[in-house]
Amino acid sequence: MTETDQRDLPPNPHDPHRPIAADAIQKRPKPPRFYSMHQVMVANANAGLYFFDADTLRFFRSRVSDILHGGRYFTTSERGPDGIRAYTVREAMPDGNIAKASEFQQYQTWSGANAAAQRLATQHA
Repeated sequence: MTETDQRDLPPNPHDPHRPIAADAIQKRPKPPRFYSMHQVMVANANAGLYFFDADTLRFFRSRVSDILHGGRYFTTSERGPDGIRAYTVREAMPDGNIAKASEFQQYQTWSGANAAAQRLATQHA
């Protein structure tokens, strides 16, 4: 480790002349963006968006899971013109927007989409 690298490390409270080793510093997990799907829905509506609006959900024949993974990932399902229901993983953005975190209708089962949402939450914690 170079002297420059050592200056960037926090001081060691037990010995101020020796910084804490870089590998001893643990990354703190990021706080969740949201704590519930209700908060996601309110943020979306407050941003003037209509993702969770009853008419929008009815038009796209959508359903929304009430499970929020990592404060940001959740699943939706949509029934296409062929009548087959498929599932998409979504990401709730801090500004209330909803983004696709998987391909549209990538999953054939809710459990597959839900597991993918959980994996994404774990990877981005």
